[in-house]
Amino acid sequence: AAGEIVAEGMSAEDAAFAGQNAPGTAESAEGEIVAVESAAEDAPAAGQSDAPVGHETGQQLEDFTCTLTDGTEFRLADTRGKVVFINQWATYCTPCVAELPAFEQLQEEHPEIVVLAFHHWLESTPKAVPYIEEMGWADWQVRFTVDTKDDSILDRIGGDNTMPRTVVLNPRGEVIYNEQRSVTYEMLCTLLEMAEEQ
Repeated sequence: AAGEIVAEGMSAEDAAFAGQNAPGTAESAEGEIVAVESAAEDAPAAGQSDAPVGHETGQQLEDFTCTLTDGTEFRLADTRGKVVFINQWATYCTPCVAELPAFEQLQEEHPEIVVLAFHHWLESTPKAVPYIEEMGWADWQVRFTVDTKDDSILDRIGGDNTMPRTVVLNPRGEVIYNEQRSVTYEMLCTLLEMAEEQ
C-alpha cells in the first residue's frame, strides 16, 4: 500500500511471537508485517509550536508584520528560534520611559535575542519618532515601531491602554510571560532564563 514499507523476512506469526505487532507496524491483508508511516511526521518541526494561537501563557502569539522606525520590516515569524521580548510603551508613560534602558542593556548583552518596543497608537503617536531621536535611542539595538490602530500589535498581545506591558516568547514563539507592570534589568534576566529553558 502507498506509504508502507514491507519488513522483509518477518511473518505475522513471528511478530505475534515477539509480543504482538511492533510499534510502527501493522499486518497487511496478505499476512505480512508492514511498517506504517509514523504519526511523528505530523508533529511540528523543530523550533515550531503546535500550541493554540493566543496571548495567554502557553499559547503561540499570532504572527504580525510591522515597519520599524528605521524603515525596515519586522516579521514575528522570522524570529523563531530566538527569545523575543515585546514591550508596550508611550512617550507620556513615565514608568515606560524609565524601564526602556533595561531592555537595551539586555539586548546589548544578549545579541541573540530580539527586543521589540512598540509605541501605543494614541494621539501622541506622531511624537514618538522625534522623541526616540531626541532621547538618543535611534542608535539602540532595541527595535522600535509605532503601532497602528488597525491590525495592531496591541490587540495581538491582549493589551489595553494601561502601560507598560511586557510579553516574552520562548524560541517556539509561545508566551511565557504577559504582564502589565514595570520591569527591572534583573527581572528581564530571570525571564530570559525562563524562556531559554522552555
